[in-house]
Parts: sequence; C-alpha cells; structure tokens
Amino acid sequence: MEAMAPALSPTPLLDRRQPLARSPRRRRVIPWLAGAAIGVAVDLVGMRFFAPPELLPIWLFGLLVALSVGLLLHELGHLAGGKVAGFDFHRILAGPWMLSKESSGYKLRFLPRRILTTAGHTVMIPRTTDNLRRGFALFAAGGPVMTALLFLPVILLAWGPVASCLLAADLVLAFFSWAPMTIGGSATDGKILLTLAGTGASSDRFAAILYVMAIDNGGVEPRRWPREILDRLAAGAQADDQGIAPAREFRAEAAILLHIHALDEGETEAVAEALERVLREAGGLRPDLRRAYYVEAAFFQGVYRKNANLASAWLEEARKVKGGVTLKDWDAAPLSAIALAEERWEDARRD
Repeated sequence: MEAMAPALSPTPLLDRRQPLARSPRRRRVIPWLAGAAIGVAVDLVGMRFFAPPELLPIWLFGLLVALSVGLLLHELGHLAGGKVAGFDFHRILAGPWMLSKESSGYKLRFLPRRILTTAGHTVMIPRTTDNLRRGFALFAAGGPVMTALLFLPVILLAWGPVASCLLAADLVLAFFSWAPMTIGGSATDGKILLTLAGTGASSDRFAAILYVMAIDNGGVEPRRWPREILDRLAAGAQADDQGIAPAREFRAEAAILLHIHALDEGETEAVAEALERVLREAGGLRPDLRRAYYVEAAFFQGVYRKNANLASAWLEEARKVKGGVTLKDWDAAPLSAIALAEERWEDARRD
C-alpha cells in the first residue's frame, strides 16, 4: 500500500515547515553604501580642514554631535507637522532617547544600546478621516522641511570646521530623508510623500492604512472596521502598480492591521492565517516590529496550539533580531506561553 503524503500545512511559516523570507539583498547593501558615503564625506571634508591626523577624531566627534542634533530637530519637524495636521502624538525616537505617551502620562526613556545610533522615527495618529492624504503629507513633510532649514547655518557661518561638520551631517540627513527608498523596514519621508501623491496598489493600500489608523484612534473596534477597507488592505499583493512605488510596498503594515482585526474577532484559524500573512512579509518590517511578531508567533504556538517546541523556536528567532528598540520584559509573554504548553503552571503565573 502506498504511503500517504503528509498533509500540507495551511500555515507553513507559522508551523516552521518553510524558511522565512529574508530582506532583499539590495536592502542589506544600503547601510554599507551609506557607510561608504559617510567615509567619503569624512575624507573630502574632514581632512580638508584637519590635515594633522591627530585632529581628525575631533572632527568625527563634531560630526556625530551634529548628526544627533540634526536628527532630533528632524523628528521635531515631524512633530510640528503632525500638530498642524491635528494628529495625536504617540512616540518620538531620536537616537538613544524615546518619549512616548502612555496611559499613565508621558514617559522619557534612555536606551543605552542606541547611544551611537543616528536614526529615529515619530509616530502620530490621525484623529479623523477627513483630508487624510493632505494631513499625513503635512506630517511627513515636517521632517524634510526642518532638515532643509538646517542648511541655513552652513550658509550663514564662516566656512571652517564647524560649518564643515554641519554640512556633512545635513547632507547625510537630507539623503536619508529625501531619497525615496526603504531602509531597515521603514519608508523614507520622500517615499511616503511620493506614495501619497501617486496612484496604484501601494498608494491605495497606504490610504487604507491611514483610514484604519484614524477610525481606530476614534474608538472603532477592529471587528467593526469596514469590509471595503479590509479588502483594500488584503488586495493587490500581485497587482502591477502604475505609481512610483512597487506593489509590494506597505504590504507588511497592511498585514499587521489584518492580524489585529482577526485577533479582535477571535476565530483561531483566522488569527493563524493573518499571522501567517505577517510572517510572510516579516522581512519588510523594521526590527522591533519583526521581533514583536516572532514573539506573537511564539505566543500563538504556546497558547493556541500547545506546542512548546515551536513556541521555543519562535522565541529563539525573536532573540536573533538585531536593532530596534528592546523594552524590558519583552519576552515575558512567550515564556509564559511555553510554560503553559508544558503545563508548568507556577512558571506560567510567575512569567
């Protein structure tokens, strides 16, 4: 008698029967190209004013300070743009500093692991569905406009070491803000603005994401999100996009919203299917969100499927993620899920 072929899993990624897709090679190359560009800037600008090699570290320190201050001002530009648009503030991250709005009030955190990081983001949520594209364009443009204004001191100052540090920092910030591309799972301001102004699958999907953000902020429960909007979030995975961004753009963010909707409805298999969709797009998520969804996969396997081995494997996958913001006790939920699957009740309660 012929042996029966094993049944195909409807969620091969979640069940770890299929390897995860990694970020495209070109995305991994971008940081190296950026490092090379900064190195060229140091050679062409720094050595121009500091011929003695022993003084070059001073110039490098000045460049780091200028980048950090410029980054903070850039994010404050987004904050100002969001306020003009009437958005609600949620979080601002600039280098090692993060200010977030929580239920208990505003909380400022210092993240030592990001001490040398010159990257950040600002999260603000629309309050209404009116003029969503215009409002988000104001928010997105606030950072690039502030970066453009940072060139004024370079023009007004006498040319010298200080001006050269500011110019090099401004050029780096301008490139990573204005150039339309995706870096580390996050679209640059230039890419967001072009997507808002364009047409096609990515633009339509991004508009649907903004709509869900607005109604969710207004208190509409995920289970009550309009079916038309949910269909727009799910549609277009294979569609050709006639706009400026490839059709794959913003699919990961749309998948996250569909997972939130499935969680609120509470049907286990629908949650698994939605989680599978997020994992399929995980390579396009920024590191902290990627880690969060590997943790979500661990929690699902431990609590819903009672599979401690798969839950542990997903937790290990989450621990491998580098970069992003790591908060205290981020692994508490999956550890509890693993303990539940192994029927270690006391450990589950303690975790």
